[in-house]
Amino acid sequence: MPDVLVLGAGISGLAAAYRLVQAGYSVRILEARGRPGGVIHSVEHEGYLIEEGPHTLMPRSALLLRIVEEVGLDSRKVEASRAARHRFIVRDGRPVPLPRGPVEFLRSPILSPAAKLRLLLEPFQPRLDKEDEPLSSFIRRRLGEEVLEYLVEPFVAGIYAGDPDRLSTRYAFPMLYQLEQEAGSLFRGTIRRRRASDKTVPRGQRMFSFPRGLAELPERLADRVKDTLILGASVCEVLPLASGWRVHYRLADGEGVLEAPALISTLPVYQAQKVFPFEIPDLVYAPVALVAMGFRREDVAHPLHGFGMLVPRCEPFRLLGVLFPSSLFPGRAPEGQVLLTSFLGGMRHPEDVHRSKEALETLVLKELGTLLGVKGMPRMVHVVRHTHAIPQYEPGYGTFKRQLEKLEQGYPGLYFAGNYWSGVSVHQAMESGWEAAGRLLQSLPTSSA
Repeated sequence: MPDVLVLGAGISGLAAAYRLVQAGYSVRILEARGRPGGVIHSVEHEGYLIEEGPHTLMPRSALLLRIVEEVGLDSRKVEASRAARHRFIVRDGRPVPLPRGPVEFLRSPILSPAAKLRLLLEPFQPRLDKEDEPLSSFIRRRLGEEVLEYLVEPFVAGIYAGDPDRLSTRYAFPMLYQLEQEAGSLFRGTIRRRRASDKTVPRGQRMFSFPRGLAELPERLADRVKDTLILGASVCEVLPLASGWRVHYRLADGEGVLEAPALISTLPVYQAQKVFPFEIPDLVYAPVALVAMGFRREDVAHPLHGFGMLVPRCEPFRLLGVLFPSSLFPGRAPEGQVLLTSFLGGMRHPEDVHRSKEALETLVLKELGTLLGVKGMPRMVHVVRHTHAIPQYEPGYGTFKRQLEKLEQGYPGLYFAGNYWSGVSVHQAMESGWEAAGRLLQSLPTSSA
């Protein structure tokens, strides 16, 4: 009998298992897919390297950088090109560069002169102590309507595929909430934070990936805990015992049962609700369709000198945004060609995820033609649908989190982790697994090994 069962071999489950194995515990990880990594999946298709989930890692987490080094990937890091500093927002039907400094901001057409003047009033707006203020309300109150429409809403679509009317400022963007609470102003708070910035994360590093894509990270972590992995194992039922947990799972050629004193669940909420015998609160997930297309370079008029393009919902397009992977990293497209990865659906148009491959291709081609000057037919098309892509930290999320914490307290040996726990980025999901293992280590100070 292992010391710990981990449900799910995404980045959260792998990080938890890695920490526990390092501490001398015996672990078994059950993963329904035939591979580790969860939504992190890099595939080679017709000469293109396509990310079916996250595209980059941000050097904002000391833990992420430490694990990358420990598993031997530091020398394989590929930093994004300097072009990644440039991003585009669609305004009036065309992509406009996002300003990167005060002078560029004053000259930029992204905001009207009135909206720019409105920003000067931000430090004088009163502070509001409200746990679940929607992000849209927060931004209107502090920065104005136009900033919400052309800066914040498209970035919300890029991060959460979400709707600022339905996201909690405190939990979806805790930094904004904290800046207001601590300094009474976003501007003043930002200045204070920069002076007291985290020195454990080296400054000046750019976002990065690896030569074979982000999947190298979970693959390398899985190698470190490979004796613990059971792939192709779908969890059917989780039962609390008097002194631990019993998990029933299904394999392609039969069924299995495992028991352990402790269990870490990194299953998505909608899956956990099906297998645990007690009530797990609901959480909304945004659906996303990813459409990767390859083109000859001469068939795309836009220079593509940037990270990508975001599309506000007030513009007459269905696209949420488009990334330029072949502008970021080498080896993403064959010589003389470019890779464009478009995103549709989200909370803005959830029905788009269910369009046929042909319908998605037609829609994306039409809008890429208008926005980026794409002509002709793509040389490659790869479509991925994530019906439950990104958890939404909506108003009420605080209650959701407290209910999970109450379950942990009421069922000894049970721990939760995942991108629904403390943030949706890769490093936040990794940290949630690491921290869940830490909570477990405090309650099980010795292993049975």
